[in-house]
Amino acid sequence: MPVLMQSFSGQTVIINGSDTRLGAATVILAVRTISKGKEAKKPDVVLENAGVLTEKFAMVEGNESSIIVIIISTFLLALMILPKLQESATKFNITPCLSITGSDIHNYTYPARES
Repeated sequence: MPVLMQSFSGQTVIINGSDTRLGAATVILAVRTISKGKEAKKPDVVLENAGVLTEKFAMVEGNESSIIVIIISTFLLALMILPKLQESATKFNITPCLSITGSDIHNYTYPARES
């Protein structure tokens, strides 16, 4: 686990794919159920940490489920949150951070399927 190099005190941190608190003043958990999340007023940090590990091959919206969760949804969220981060940078004179974590899930591949 990396060593924390700065304090998140007074900042709003949005984390998807986690229920971990980082000692920040506000932590928003991006979850599937609205009642489990909060609305961001001034995002300082967005940490995208979504992942899925499944034992069964499943297609979702025309793609394998882990591709949807780990790649497509992650980058869609990044593209959707960028304007809000830019707005926060201008309005509050801050340098917001968008971080996308990596995963070793790509090492667990399904065997090739016969056509």
